[in-house]
Amino acid sequence: MYNEVIADDDVYSQSLEPNEIKKNLDIKKLRILLNKLGFRPVTLGTKYLIESATYCFENDIFGINRIEESYKHTAKKYNVRPDTVLWDIQKAVDIMNLYADRELLHEIIYWCDKKEHISAKTFVDAFLNYLTENENEYKK
Repeated sequence: MYNEVIADDDVYSQSLEPNEIKKNLDIKKLRILLNKLGFRPVTLGTKYLIESATYCFENDIFGINRIEESYKHTAKKYNVRPDTVLWDIQKAVDIMNLYADRELLHEIIYWCDKKEHISAKTFVDAFLNYLTENENEYKK
């Protein structure tokens, strides 16, 4: 017996083993958090970041070296190259560095100085860890 999973913004079916629990990220809460961090909601970088974070969160993918897998997934979904996804995320993080709520950013990346420029790699890795540590708040 399989379960059918239905998301709020997309309808899709996915086969799950019986008793397997699927972690679903609440995209609306994620968008609100990213907006508070200074990400512009309409940029491709933000869109790709949301897609990549969702993919990593829902598939338990962590670690800087494994995040590339999510960029490949995102690239395939949007019919672009993985380096385009990475570049757009990097530009979105650069903008975030200018406009971020530094206190909130420091909650996510607590080991960095509040005035330090955060790289995209560091941000994405720390952001995924933050989502996992606060899983109950950010899952549906």
